[in-house]
Amino acid sequence: EKKEGAIGTTAFQDELKLKIGANIIVIHNIDTSDGLTNGQLGKLIAIINTKDGEADKLIVKLQKADAGIKNRRKHPGLVAKYPDSVVIERATINYSIRKKGGAVGSTATLIQFPVKLAHAITAHKIQGQTIPKPLKVAFDIDSIFEEAQGYVMLSRVQEMNQIYILNKFNPKKLYPSQKALRELERMDRISINNNPCPWMKETGNTLKILSLNCAGLKAHFRDIQTDDRLKKADIVHLVETSLMNDDDDDAFKMAGYKHKLIKNGKGKGIATYYLEGKFQHKEDIKTNKFQMTKFQHDTMDIINVYRSQSGHSLEVLDHLNKLIDLGRTTMITGDFNICFNENFNNRMIQGLLHLE
Repeated sequence: EKKEGAIGTTAFQDELKLKIGANIIVIHNIDTSDGLTNGQLGKLIAIINTKDGEADKLIVKLQKADAGIKNRRKHPGLVAKYPDSVVIERATINYSIRKKGGAVGSTATLIQFPVKLAHAITAHKIQGQTIPKPLKVAFDIDSIFEEAQGYVMLSRVQEMNQIYILNKFNPKKLYPSQKALRELERMDRISINNNPCPWMKETGNTLKILSLNCAGLKAHFRDIQTDDRLKKADIVHLVETSLMNDDDDDAFKMAGYKHKLIKNGKGKGIATYYLEGKFQHKEDIKTNKFQMTKFQHDTMDIINVYRSQSGHSLEVLDHLNKLIDLGRTTMITGDFNICFNENFNNRMIQGLLHLE
């Protein structure tokens, strides 16, 4: 292909002219799992020749420092001489030779280094790339011919002061994709932000109760602290907190909530976070096999339970019967380690179902 100097319909160069220090771009996926992908930018550091003086390997320092880790392990000797570089060898590619009419002809094979010069690259080729600071980049905004191209080009840098614009800046060259705008409008219409579920809405006559097996409060406390959905709750019941007796209660404070911890060792224990003034703590029950806590609201009682698999069902039921006030609405949350469907005839399940 005479205009671009490429081989057939590929991006590989028929005659590849490079010199040490030249900026290059990788034009083929050499090893995607190693980050050696089409579009990676770098600089030619050295050329390793054969005994006959033919170019055998290219030593390239990529802009993306974490690309080529596996490649460097394969060439420890060269990497020791050229630190932070990768070794690029010729690629063997099959491609079809098309006839003038467009019909597919026979197949040809090319053997060439999968790189070419990249002192300048197109907007399409730079998609997905980051130009790290303090490198500078000059943009030819006047050459933009497609919607959103300008945004792709200008968003590749990390800081504004990396940008140089050739000639004058023409703001008319920056225009979005109409298809993307329509999709944005559609997403706005159905978004959770604009259409919050009842849980996320601020209401004055709703009691929000959350129950969660946190699989270790210490391990997941930062996640819980920063969970905006969780913090919509008026009361949060956590089970399987795995806190030890010597764990500091103050280390598990959460802004806006008071908290009550029942610590019982690994794989056990419960915690309750509640809005002060809305709830009153009434009672705790702590055994080695199960833990319970009861809180009271003006409208209902709330009991949080964690039962280990070896906890005796009838003993749990007996304690629940003592905590439940049949004259008030009661919600029981937590983890009983019993499947309601598979163990429907369990005496504890049946005992709770028949409470009057």
